[in-house]
Amino acid sequence: MRKPILNPTLKAHLEKPTLNQALKSKQLKTPHNLYLSPSLSIKKPITQSLNHLVQLLTPHSQQPTHTQSTHPMITRAKADIFKPKPRLYLTTSHIKISVPASVSEALEDHNWRNAMTEEMNALARNNTWCLVQPISDMKIVGNKWDFRIKQKVDGQIEQYKARLVAKGFHQTPGIDFNETFSPVVKAVTILLVLSIAVMKNWGVIQLDVNNAFLNGDLVEDVYMMQPAGFINKAQPNHVCKLRKTLYGLKQAPRAWFEKLKRALIDWGFTNSKSDTSLFILQQGRDIIFVLIYVDDILITGSKESLVQ
Repeated sequence: MRKPILNPTLKAHLEKPTLNQALKSKQLKTPHNLYLSPSLSIKKPITQSLNHLVQLLTPHSQQPTHTQSTHPMITRAKADIFKPKPRLYLTTSHIKISVPASVSEALEDHNWRNAMTEEMNALARNNTWCLVQPISDMKIVGNKWDFRIKQKVDGQIEQYKARLVAKGFHQTPGIDFNETFSPVVKAVTILLVLSIAVMKNWGVIQLDVNNAFLNGDLVEDVYMMQPAGFINKAQPNHVCKLRKTLYGLKQAPRAWFEKLKRALIDWGFTNSKSDTSLFILQQGRDIIFVLIYVDDILITGSKESLVQ
């Protein structure tokens, strides 16, 4: 049988190119190198050129194939989950708010003077101290006024707040304070009690005690100077012997916790051995949990009336 006569161009195309032919064809495809001087010609690494030639001469069936993943990547954009655009609100308040730098400056403003008077009246109702004659070796603690302004959402002034704070850094260990550690409830205890409340469908009440540290009873003898601006005119040289704790005293958190602990035990609660800030009350088949974190209290239980 007579073989078909092929076109020379088609025959050259079907034949497998040799290495020399591939090199010549590669040189012909870059005619710009012919017009460059040897010093300016761009030369590629030999290994890179040889690897490229090997890929050209290797049959397509022998080249490695990449398997397609059966689990395509799912991004947030493909799932129509987009980051929300924040909405920014710019507000301007023309109210000039200034906090007094000294007690004399605060007493000149009737708003701050009223706030300081309310604080002193609250301390007097709480029987916080009594005036005594100082002696030579008496350790006396200083104090200062802390002024703050509580604002509304629109920037308006809601309340002028003045608080008398003791200078606890004047205290001496073993003289006017001993123990200062105050326990707080553990995070795992909070999660455990809340999980029980959710599982049992119990109600949860959260309390925040105002001026909690002012209710602690002092065991040590602590003496403090009379507050500036409210010195007793009849006894100007006397000092304050504290009966209750003040903010700033080193033992104030511990004294508050010990007083709250005694009150809960008197009401029938038992202190947990695993967490000293967890108190449990059992009455028949009902149970109440009380968790204490400084001045924040969490209450939950099986009976709504007992919780209230």
